[in-house]
Amino acid sequence: MSMREIVFAGFGGQGVLTAGLIVSQIALYKGFHATWMPAYGAAQRGGTANCTIKFSDKEIASPCAKKIDILMAMNAPAIDKFESSLRPGGLLLCRAVERGGHGVAPTDVKQPRRAAAQAQPQRRPERM
Repeated sequence: MSMREIVFAGFGGQGVLTAGLIVSQIALYKGFHATWMPAYGAAQRGGTANCTIKFSDKEIASPCAKKIDILMAMNAPAIDKFESSLRPGGLLLCRAVERGGHGVAPTDVKQPRRAAAQAQPQRRPERM
């Protein structure tokens, strides 16, 4: 098996570091060599956060990603930052976001009729 490189990216608090740690632990459990390299801003919640996971059946010389096989992006800035590093044929997994007319708008997601019928409009509290 060749080297696999995965990047999880988003805002702090979205679980991208935890998801990456879990994937790296699974790779180790399965007998692969694995690295997990987190990177995050100074803010505890809402700042940028990402991590790079590499795993292979051979030793890994550097934890840095060069050509990403899978990018899990939780927001548009993460897509903007890492999309150019995707390997040709790589997989981009992302949330439904609107980026300058690109992506999936939340209105494109269909609700089941039963859920839509049961949804009650929320009233705003009156201001005094």
